[in-house]
Amino acid sequence: MDNNLIQKARNLCSEATDAPWELYDTPDYTEIHVLGGKEAGFSPVALADEKYNAAFIAASRTLIPQFCDAFEKSQNDIATLRNELCLRCGKYHDAHVGACNGCRWKI
Repeated sequence: MDNNLIQKARNLCSEATDAPWELYDTPDYTEIHVLGGKEAGFSPVALADEKYNAAFIAASRTLIPQFCDAFEKSQNDIATLRNELCLRCGKYHDAHVGACNGCRWKI
C-alpha cells in the first residue's frame, strides 16, 4: 500500500455524504441513511438487496478514514523505529560511502 492509495481513499471519503450512516430495513431491501448532519432525513444514500452488504457499505463510511489514519500512523512508527535502529548501528555516519548498502532496514 502506498500514499497514493491512501490519498485516493481519503478523496473518496471527502466527496461522500457525511458520516455516520445507519441502516433501515424494509421488507424488500435495506436502506442506508445519514445519521444526523445536513442530509439527514432525506432519501437514502444507498439501497442494498442484502442486509450484510448494506452493513458493509454503512460501516465503510467510517472505517475507511480510520484505516487510513491507522496506516499513516504505522508508517510513521516504522520510520521512527528504523531511525532508532540506524542510531544503534551507527553506520549511518558512513552511509555516503555505502556503509548502509545491504542493510535490511534501509528502504
